[in-house]
Amino acid sequence: PFIVSIPFSIALFYGITEWPKSLAKQKALESLGHAPYIVAQISVSLKQIPNLENAMSFVANYGEGEMAKDFKKAMWSVWSGKTKDIYSSLDSISEKWGRFSSGFQRSVHLIKASFSENSIKRKFEMLDKTIDVMLDDISSKMREYAMSLHMPTLILFSLGTIVPLMVISIFPLVSFFGFQRSPTSITSFLFFSLVACYVYS
Repeated sequence: PFIVSIPFSIALFYGITEWPKSLAKQKALESLGHAPYIVAQISVSLKQIPNLENAMSFVANYGEGEMAKDFKKAMWSVWSGKTKDIYSSLDSISEKWGRFSSGFQRSVHLIKASFSENSIKRKFEMLDKTIDVMLDDISSKMREYAMSLHMPTLILFSLGTIVPLMVISIFPLVSFFGFQRSPTSITSFLFFSLVACYVYS
């Protein structure tokens, strides 16, 4: 029946168009959870030994998450000669993750800019700022993500509660006009409503 197919159609449309995008964004956000730790590793390493290759090697060996894997790949690329220098390698990582986190990109710029500072105090201040910038960006992303859940929550509530109640309340009226609806139709509609809620969530 047409009414029964409504929740299934909505769930199918979402699954085809939006679910892959949401999955990719969620994976990126999860990976960015390691970004402050990685930026801190680079910052601390540079304070001890002001050598970018050494700092990136430290992240490649001890970092976690997808971003740390990119650092490991970048180091192999530099050592094998595929990338001309360590700065180009860092720029590639910054460009990739900068699509999801402008804070990480700004932190990388600060890290590179710290090598131009002659004052040790100023250099350390810039390295400390990289961590603050990254944490502020992560906090902002989490707030945006929480706000973005508002509409999906309303849709989920509608699919799981309001729409089934409205349709079930219409069934007696439909029967009054001579259209018979069997218990199987009602059960099927409720089942597809649950499926739609599960897929959407």
